[in-house]
Amino acid sequence: MNRTALGVLSGQGLSILFTMVAVGTAFAEPPGMAMAGLVSPSVRYTLIALALAVLIVETLPRSLLLKVMPENLSFPLAMPEYVEGLDLEALQKYTNSLEASGFVRAMDYRLEAEGEVSFPGFGRLFIHPAHQCYGEVNQVVLPNGRGLPMRCAIASSLERGWLICTTDRDPDPVNHVLRNPQVLWVSRPDELVQDLLHGHIVTRGQIASDLNAGVTEELSTAAYLALQQQEIVAQREVIKRRSMSVALVEAFLFALRPRYEWLGDYPRIAAGTTTKAAKVRRRDARSDAARA
Repeated sequence: MNRTALGVLSGQGLSILFTMVAVGTAFAEPPGMAMAGLVSPSVRYTLIALALAVLIVETLPRSLLLKVMPENLSFPLAMPEYVEGLDLEALQKYTNSLEASGFVRAMDYRLEAEGEVSFPGFGRLFIHPAHQCYGEVNQVVLPNGRGLPMRCAIASSLERGWLICTTDRDPDPVNHVLRNPQVLWVSRPDELVQDLLHGHIVTRGQIASDLNAGVTEELSTAAYLALQQQEIVAQREVIKRRSMSVALVEAFLFALRPRYEWLGDYPRIAAGTTTKAAKVRRRDARSDAARA
């Protein structure tokens, strides 16, 4: 199948195909059809309006999203006491819990793009040397100075580009729309830090075993920030190729019925790996029986 066919089968391709059909039907006038009244002016204008609506939905949200998602980020150091609207009490509580669980504080930072703060807020990064994972406490602060609830996330990087995240943040429709098949997440709202860590390690162990992918041992602030940058680039690519009309519908349905985990391509690949292993065991068993 060529690239054009793949595009038509994707959500974006279907939207473009609908627009082409609608416009073509609205303006096409085969011999005798208009005279027979098979395409009335009201139907024609309705099709044109639908086609224009699809074009607007496909282009405007994509353009706005790409403008607010910069390609390059910087992570300047930050002092929490100077971040307006930051919940210092919650920050200290999370810090105490993470350090009690074996995490070591690594960095306090903010996000900047092209010299201006595009993502107002604050992040405190931790590293767990024993479990080889990251912990982060973060909070978004709105332009009016009001802070959204502070939350915590624990993340591990696996070989071959897999990333696993466990968070106490509520599921987010935007993250679902921009989902990456190799970035897996589990949402456990209001769960204690020690329980988040335990659940993360158990889930990570199962996934790493099924994928035959080891946990990345290089833990550093530079490695973590590089992962942040890679994820921003990946999300921009999703925005470029996704159908915005389909994305809006998905976000609406997700808001009505949130999902508390996203396992991406992992179940499919794990099932294939299990099948291959079973075939190998059966083959070995037949060979042993033949030699006997």
